[in-house]
Amino acid sequence: MNGIQIVAKESLNGIIAFFIWILFCFFVDFSFGLFLGVVGILLWCWAFRNPERIAMQKDNIILAPIDGEVIGIEKTEKSCLITIKVRFFDAGFIRLPLESKTIKITQKSGLLLYFSDLWKKLNQQIKIKGAHFEMLILPKVFAPSSINGSNALHVAIGQRVGFMKVGELQLHITKPQVDICINVGDKIISGQSIIGYLK
Repeated sequence: MNGIQIVAKESLNGIIAFFIWILFCFFVDFSFGLFLGVVGILLWCWAFRNPERIAMQKDNIILAPIDGEVIGIEKTEKSCLITIKVRFFDAGFIRLPLESKTIKITQKSGLLLYFSDLWKKLNQQIKIKGAHFEMLILPKVFAPSSINGSNALHVAIGQRVGFMKVGELQLHITKPQVDICINVGDKIISGQSIIGYLK
């Protein structure tokens, strides 16, 4: 990804659908539908925007992996689990919270069960595992995309590794000595917000 691509490639199907609707309304002279189509495509492009961010390069920091709201923090003597809720208008790019020499990606097929209490058990999942962290990606509406292949070597902190729109991301820090500097209810920005420090 780079700054030239204004919106994420995951927005393409929606943009095409809105464009077809706008053309249809134009030819049948349906002005209100045309207005709704223009507003819709602008909101769609904003939701799938591709912000170019330069990740902080400081020792021992943990960066936010995605835009969203912190809805859970569970800390034990050996690890810390942070749950982030991602809404439709949050930028959906997933970034590495820590530098890692290697990462491993596994995918589990499933359903997109937005309105079911069983969605965490039956939902499609992507797990990204690196040094000192694991990320579990749980999309609710849109299927996520991840990096090509199941493994990568020497991935820098803040590097984009995937995309999710609407769902939850669980970040599990697997190192015992961690200082968390966020609270439940905080809004965080991927690649910019510092959510903690490794000791």
